[in-house]
Amino acid sequence: MKYIADEHILYHSPNSEGLYCYTPWICHGFNGRLLASFDIAGPFLKEMPGPKSDHGDYGSNQCRIYRSDDHGKTWIHCADLPMLHARIFAAGKCLYLLGHSGRLLIAKSQDNGETWSPVSVLDPECRWHQSGGSIDFHNGKVYLSMEKTPYTDHWHGGDPILMSADVGHDLMQRESWHFSNIIRFDDCAKFANTSPIDFFGNCWLESSVVRIYDPRHRFFDPSGRSVLVFLRVDGCEHYAAVLRGLENPDGSLSLETRKEKTRLLSFSSPSPEDI
Repeated sequence: MKYIADEHILYHSPNSEGLYCYTPWICHGFNGRLLASFDIAGPFLKEMPGPKSDHGDYGSNQCRIYRSDDHGKTWIHCADLPMLHARIFAAGKCLYLLGHSGRLLIAKSQDNGETWSPVSVLDPECRWHQSGGSIDFHNGKVYLSMEKTPYTDHWHGGDPILMSADVGHDLMQRESWHFSNIIRFDDCAKFANTSPIDFFGNCWLESSVVRIYDPRHRFFDPSGRSVLVFLRVDGCEHYAAVLRGLENPDGSLSLETRKEKTRLLSFSSPSPEDI
């Protein structure tokens, strides 16, 4: 593949047949700094130095963190952590890296990404999953989604959970976070299979949190207490799911299907008359 003129390679696998990159992520730190993360895995990972997750692709992954102070022209490798499917975000005066190793994990940097703490376990159940899904910030809180695989004997996508926390709290602590209920794919698929669309999905995964700011949009919430959670439907083309996340007055979270129109939405290309 031909590189574009201003493209800079962040990482090049030393063994393209045995070491692969997953979950790219980039975000703003403080004072103009950029942070990037991704995880590597593959048969060759066992020969690489540094900490590794005890769960993941080919058995384990390693999350790598880089920083740039020249708008992405050059990058410095600053940390390796034993997790996968991780995302960096700024909250308060700290940077956090949220991911998993089967268990839900988080790490913190108090010096703008120069150094990182050991990981802390937010949830010990070994069923977590995600990808580089979007994160929302609103009224001093961070909102994001993670997923739990519904079965313990095999992988089958991830059912979403909405999470939120006050950015001024210590997000390394479990009690700083609110967690919603889980929406199970298998329960929603029962309805989808009775609808007129051709639906052959087997699971959903890789969720993203989206807030609607346009007051003309049908999903706009003037109270600011709801977000949308978009998920990819695996096993069929051109379909996704849209769920709604609600923040209750006490700060607790609820995740639900849209009551007025509960169905999976098609994202196929528009017809000429729709353009």
